[in-house]
Amino acid sequence: MTLHHIRDTRGILERFYALLRPGGCCCIADLEAEDGSFHAAFPDFDGHNGFEPEALGRQMETVGFSGVEYHRFYTISREASGDERREYPLFFLKGEKKH
Repeated sequence: MTLHHIRDTRGILERFYALLRPGGCCCIADLEAEDGSFHAAFPDFDGHNGFEPEALGRQMETVGFSGVEYHRFYTISREASGDERREYPLFFLKGEKKH
């Protein structure tokens, strides 16, 4: 639940890859893409409104990760406005550094 606060997604993925030893895995848990309401109470938020897991997985592959896979593992339910509740799915994404 940190990556959506980091503007340079590709840069941080490249850094994660560089830090890993061969055989190591990078595991990311974050928000699926949403309409911006998750951080509506924070008008200065300038991060991502979640991610499409498939697109983030392709970005991981682009920087060198292999065996990339993801799945939805949890949904946060929180009050959005008034009595309305919103569901915010979270995904788990994993990629391996082969060599």
